[in-house]
Amino acid sequence: MENAAQAQSTFPWDQLVLKLIDWPFLLFIIVVFLIFLMKDQLKGLVDRSNVKITWGDRSIELNELADNVDQDIDPIKERIDLIEEKLAKITTDDVPIEQVNSGPEPTADDIDKVLHVGLANPKYKYRTASGVAKDAEIPIQTAQTILTSNPNIRVVKARDGKELYAPR
Repeated sequence: MENAAQAQSTFPWDQLVLKLIDWPFLLFIIVVFLIFLMKDQLKGLVDRSNVKITWGDRSIELNELADNVDQDIDPIKERIDLIEEKLAKITTDDVPIEQVNSGPEPTADDIDKVLHVGLANPKYKYRTASGVAKDAEIPIQTAQTILTSNPNIRVVKARDGKELYAPR
């Protein structure tokens, strides 16, 4: 009788073992084990920021999207700024807009102006030769010569065929 009372008062280990080997618990243990084994691969998959969108025969990666948008919008922003500037000059005085003097060879001062004034404008990531020339106050031909010959400047073709310039 004492043995029967002792058996009933003890913890039901057999039921606990049966519950532990039941399928939901085993599935949980397997999933935790697999996550632990593959944590580096899962981390790389979750941290991956390079998503590729494909439609038809065209595709684009999301990390390239911002750069492509900048290439399209920055020349438009330059043209709008130039138009606003010309409108401001027309409304303030009726003096015609003059071209700045042209020099045959770019000087060190011209190169410095192009690199530190024209291309350093924080409003634009990509610049046209005319926009850089306007900011640096040098002729367009001189600015284009400097921009195409300098190895520190990246030349990119826009969709409309024009050349855009950006510092490397």
